Amino acid sequence: MIKKIKKRFSKKRNVSTGANNFKDEKKEDDIEKSLTAIYQDESGEMPDLSRINPARSRWWTITLITSLLFIVSVVGVSALYVTLTKPFRGFSGDALQISIEGPENVSVGKETTYIIHYKNQTSEPLAQTELRITFPSDFIVEAREPMPTEGESTWRLGSLHIGAEGTVEVRGTFMGALGTTSAIQVVGTYRPASFNSDFETLVTAVLVYSESVLEGELRVPEKVLPGDRVLMAYFVQNNGDKELENLVSRIELPVGFTVESATGKTDLVNEVIDNRMLEFEIGNLGAGSSTEVEVVGSFSTNISGDILVNAETG
Repeated sequence: MIKKIKKRFSKKRNVSTGANNFKDEKKEDDIEKSLTAIYQDESGEMPDLSRINPARSRWWTITLITSLLFIVSVVGVSALYVTLTKPFRGFSGDALQISIEGPENVSVGKETTYIIHYKNQTSEPLAQTELRITFPSDFIVEAREPMPTEGESTWRLGSLHIGAEGTVEVRGTFMGALGTTSAIQVVGTYRPASFNSDFETLVTAVLVYSESVLEGELRVPEKVLPGDRVLMAYFVQNNGDKELENLVSRIELPVGFTVESATGKTDLVNEVIDNRMLEFEIGNLGAGSSTEVEVVGSFSTNISGDILVNAETG
């Protein structure tokens, strides 16, 4: 016996499935159009949407740039602050400016004035400021303004505010020898407000003794014969405008000359035969005044040729 089985196919179901497929295709087409409208550029090209890179927010970029600018500004301001308020890191002796005003070519016996200028040339106060001014030993000091605060050559200035300056004036007379050199030295010590140690500034002025207010003339005969009586006269005049004190004249005689007498307005102090040196104490010589020393003697018979006689006053 054969059993017949019938299978029915619903046409309605098949129609419904086709409709759904159509809707899905239409939906995909709409999505594609939407994406095209969003991402298509002006030239009609589409970007590669198979690789998607995360986009950074515009606010994140602005924040990053702002932070960097802020950091750079802080560093710049800090550097400027350090430069303006702490300028002494690594400096050595540049805070206290010192200069010496006065002639380099010295006129011996003439009153001379030197002015020492000092100034705080930095941007912070200086503490424990001090000046030590050293003149040559042959410099006779006549006046100081202001007077030293310690000894004869030390000025304690104390604190100097920013830009503070001042002067020390020293007046006196040099009594050194013509043609020699000497120097004035100024040492300034100080302590910057940002340091716990002292610093120094050293300034030196070289001096040349090129002139003198004393004028001397030695008068001797041009020619002499052995055994002749010879007169040597030494004339000294003060051409300065002040009296000179404690002057001494010396005459160095040649070998073979025998002194018979030494006279004049001054007294003979010493006669050193070995070195042929006669020394006379002149004492004080007023401005515009003069004095003269005379030496009388003769040369021995074995002396001939040119003979040199030296004289000096100081």
